[in-house]
Amino acid sequence: MPQNNTTIRPTLNTTLPEPPKLLCFDKEEFARHHFDVDEFVAKSRRSVDLETLRNDLAVYNKSLKSALVELINRDYADFVNLSANMVGLDKGISNIQTPLGQLKEEILETQTRLKTMQKNIDSYIENKRTIDKTRATLIDLKKLVELVSSTENILYKGSTNNSDYLERVCWQYNIIDHLSNKHSNISIVVSILAPRIDAITTTVNQRLAGLFQQGMDENNRALLAECLNLYCSVGKQNIAVSLYRTKYIQPYMNIITVDVNGAMFADYLAFAAKNCVTIQEIGMKNGGFNFLIEGVWPEIVDQLSRRSGSMFSSAQPAKFHERFLRASQFVAEFQTLTGEPDRFLNHPAYKEFAGKWSFNVYFQLKFQEIASRFELVATQESLTDSDCDSQASLLVTQRLIECVNACWNEKVYLQPLAHKFLRLTLQLLSRFTTWAEGTLEKSTAQDNGKLLYDVNLVRGKLASIYADLIEAKLREINVSFVCNGFREIGSTLRRIESVLSTKLVDSISGQGCLALRGVQDIPRLYRRTNKEPPRTSLQYIRAVVKPLDEFHSSYVDKLPAELMKHIIVETLAIITNRFAEIASDVLSSVKKMEDSLRRLRAGKSVNKATTSGGPTDEEKIHQQMRLDIEALGARVDSLGVERVDIAGWERLDKLDMIQTNTVPGADE
Repeated sequence: MPQNNTTIRPTLNTTLPEPPKLLCFDKEEFARHHFDVDEFVAKSRRSVDLETLRNDLAVYNKSLKSALVELINRDYADFVNLSANMVGLDKGISNIQTPLGQLKEEILETQTRLKTMQKNIDSYIENKRTIDKTRATLIDLKKLVELVSSTENILYKGSTNNSDYLERVCWQYNIIDHLSNKHSNISIVVSILAPRIDAITTTVNQRLAGLFQQGMDENNRALLAECLNLYCSVGKQNIAVSLYRTKYIQPYMNIITVDVNGAMFADYLAFAAKNCVTIQEIGMKNGGFNFLIEGVWPEIVDQLSRRSGSMFSSAQPAKFHERFLRASQFVAEFQTLTGEPDRFLNHPAYKEFAGKWSFNVYFQLKFQEIASRFELVATQESLTDSDCDSQASLLVTQRLIECVNACWNEKVYLQPLAHKFLRLTLQLLSRFTTWAEGTLEKSTAQDNGKLLYDVNLVRGKLASIYADLIEAKLREINVSFVCNGFREIGSTLRRIESVLSTKLVDSISGQGCLALRGVQDIPRLYRRTNKEPPRTSLQYIRAVVKPLDEFHSSYVDKLPAELMKHIIVETLAIITNRFAEIASDVLSSVKKMEDSLRRLRAGKSVNKATTSGGPTDEEKIHQQMRLDIEALGARVDSLGVERVDIAGWERLDKLDMIQTNTVPGADE
């Protein structure tokens, strides 16, 4: 069976000998990585004194010394064998040192030769590359000289009215332009060929311009198509557009009357739709020329900038708004004519036109107008009622709704300012919440109802403000950001609603509980008065529910049914609990009084029998309590809530009002 040669490496725990028994410490204490003497002594002193600790440590020290001697004796033979095995090792190392040195020298020599050979090869390759490049350059220069001479011969000797020769010239000109640009750093190209190439370029432009004008004057669609293709082949599209703008657009634009109100927009559209149809159609099919975008539109922007710069001024916001809408309608119609809306919107001339409008100044004027109108009311010390025809109860809420609507009014709102009007809307709503929170601290009970209604009104309008006013106009704005803003404002308004509801409940219930003092007067009405048994409830019940009735009648059609029910139920819960407490105390007092009187009568006239033909005073008090509770329940029913929903009603309804079983005045 093979033996397992795996060596078990000893650890500190396995090396330490087992200490004698009954020591005051554990050997594991010394094996910890962070052994601390002071900590060890302090810990040991809790169980033994220092003398005992010293003796135990001396005993353990002796066991450690014995274990050390035993360990040395056990491994002594291995140490001796290791020394014997190393005899002659130096001689063996010396024997292989010389061959290894020779091998190293040979390797270094070979490496040096390889580096020299690599350097020579790289130099040869570089020289060959230079020669090939020079040969290619000479071939290109030779071809360039030949093409320049050939093109000059064709241009200056050929027929200027022949489009076929122009096509060949354009083909050669493309090669000339490519080679001249490729070798523009060579002196011969710069000093000798450059003037000749410039002359060829000028002549080609003139011949193409003549061909273009001929096609325009004759309305020759085939000739125009061929000319535009030639322009495209030599990369001179901008020259064709510039020529068309100078010869055929500017003269017409210069005679159009330009005014700040935009009357010229109709003339611009008429020109684009009538005079540019042919060239636009041919250009789009041959080379992708869009003369409306590249030629007509830049000229329109230039005309407006030079002749009607005041059109872009926002000194008069209403006029600015009107002019911008008219201009936007014109731009939309012109964009449709171009056939390439994305290309039109990315054109530098369109960006220049859009940048001329003083949107920031316009918004600042509108911001001051809208924000100051709301802030003027929000900073008033006292609350002012709204106008009679307003949905809101308070003037500040009326102003908020008016200002938010003004931000998105068709006579104020501009699409480029959508993000700013959105921010203003959120600022107005946030300012309203801040105002409402500040008003909570100083509002009266009467103001709390109006404030609650207005806060609920604004919270209810958040969805319609977003859906009807904002959503359709914010297609390019982050919807999640907008929703988060409205959601945060809605949460704040909901919290304010909760605080106002609590204040209203406390105020109304406080007034009702004051009227409950009438419960304490019931015993005086029937004790020793010989008064007839009660048939109706007392007047204090009306006083108890009067504040709640008034609030309900004022806001039942204004507040949501759920919120109204919550306020009524919470108010009645406080009132009924207080009613039950007072009634319980009164009945308990009455019962004690009647029991005392009954015992007193029984002691004075034991043999005298008394009879009574009607209810006792205690029974009358019980009956009155029951009538009052039923009257309160009837008022609860009239408020549209269920009695079972009121916390404390069951306690009040089950109050012990049963007549006592003892017959008053009976002698035993």
